[in-house]
Amino acid sequence: IALDWRLPRGLSADGRRRSGRLVRCPIVSHVTLRRDVPWVEIVTHVDNRARDHYLRVAFPSGLRTDTVWAATPFDVVPRPIPAPDHTQFDDTPQAEQPWQGFVDLSDGAAGLALLGDGLRAYEAHDDPARTVSLTLLRGFALRFYVPDRTDDPHLARTAQCPGRHVFRYAVLPHAGDWQAADVWS
Repeated sequence: IALDWRLPRGLSADGRRRSGRLVRCPIVSHVTLRRDVPWVEIVTHVDNRARDHYLRVAFPSGLRTDTVWAATPFDVVPRPIPAPDHTQFDDTPQAEQPWQGFVDLSDGAAGLALLGDGLRAYEAHDDPARTVSLTLLRGFALRFYVPDRTDDPHLARTAQCPGRHVFRYAVLPHAGDWQAADVWS
């Protein structure tokens, strides 16, 4: 699957909107279904030429559930999909959550697991399709202080994640929940 995306080059000079200038960001995904393997493998190649953006891949699950399960170091944790009421706080928390290995949705009878190799952030959306997005890239302006390196142009440049990247992930539909489907193994 080849996409020739045109994305805004980055933020405007004042940092309040996206640039009107577009740059090419080729994305090529190879999708493989192997005999006797219950998942679909996806390898995505990205040539990131844009700045100040997230790049995510989204999977609508179609499942009726209010909980997402995510593997983390030494545990598998449930998290609510509808965001809790955050009106008592000054800021809305970031919707992305950490994971390592798999993220799973299930309605008890059927489930959908996303497996990742080195991917570390996901978002479960509170939409009718119960979409789960995996974060591939997070390009951002360097806005934090690193002693003796604040003005390092290499550090600021790499925070934007420029260049070519390869991402490996898989989609595993299954019966039951993540435990019954033995997703963790």
